[in-house]
Amino acid sequence: MESRESDNRNTNKKPSDTKRDLAEDRTEWAEQRTLMAKERTFAAWMRTGVAMTATGLGFGQLLRELDPAWVVKTMAGIMVIAAVATFVLGSWRHTKATKELEYSGMKRTPLWSLALITLALIVASALGLFLVVV
Repeated sequence: MESRESDNRNTNKKPSDTKRDLAEDRTEWAEQRTLMAKERTFAAWMRTGVAMTATGLGFGQLLRELDPAWVVKTMAGIMVIAAVATFVLGSWRHTKATKELEYSGMKRTPLWSLALITLALIVASALGLFLVVV
């Protein structure tokens, strides 16, 4: 306790100013933690979509000898379509959530990079589905 009081005397600040500065620091750290949590959630959505794509493609490759073939292709297609929906939904939710933080002036991941990641994953999933179905 004495060190804070001595700090206050050394910098010629009022105790209320120091408390306000500490509160602002804590608020900024909380906003940074929130932004990082939102980025981790976005990564989880993308990871889930990649796992769904891998599952769909695995169905298509491992079970391709089963009859009727349309059942296997349908299962693979459903999984890949669900993965694409996961990519789109994850990107939309992340964009919506991070726009809420703009009022505080926080720097966030540019939208074009999120769109590029999402588009690349969608194209890769569609290409994989095409290779399985054809």
